[in-house]
Amino acid sequence: MLKRKRCFQFFMFLIIFISLFPISILAGDVFEPYPSAYISLIRYHVVESNQEGTTLTRILKLEVKNMTSQTLNNVSATIEGLPENAISNDTKVFLGDIGAGATVISGDSFHVSSTVSQQNNPNLMLRWKIQYYINEVYNIDETTVIESLQ
Repeated sequence: MLKRKRCFQFFMFLIIFISLFPISILAGDVFEPYPSAYISLIRYHVVESNQEGTTLTRILKLEVKNMTSQTLNNVSATIEGLPENAISNDTKVFLGDIGAGATVISGDSFHVSSTVSQQNNPNLMLRWKIQYYINEVYNIDETTVIESLQ
């Protein structure tokens, strides 16, 4: 009976460990030095990652928060600027409508490949253009997001 109890406890520990472990790997915390007044880019969620030599290629989803007390409609974010050591062939993310104060993760994903080496800056800095409607008025904001790749 004691052996079964320990086996069960170990099994439960493994389930909890496995369920929590990917969360820390799959979310890339970011720093937004000049946030938009209405929307904040919180983090990237890694869908897939592959490194060949010094080239790191990732498929990411975007987590954003509506910082207003109003719904933002037809929200999209487009990568407008990449560092020299990075490329992206899929730069637009559709977020749809975001309720007042809500946080959402995009259903859409985007691809970024970057060269990671000692000579390059270990941070990935992306400049985003964010488009949305608020009270039926079209808005465009820009923000820069920095992610540490170390």
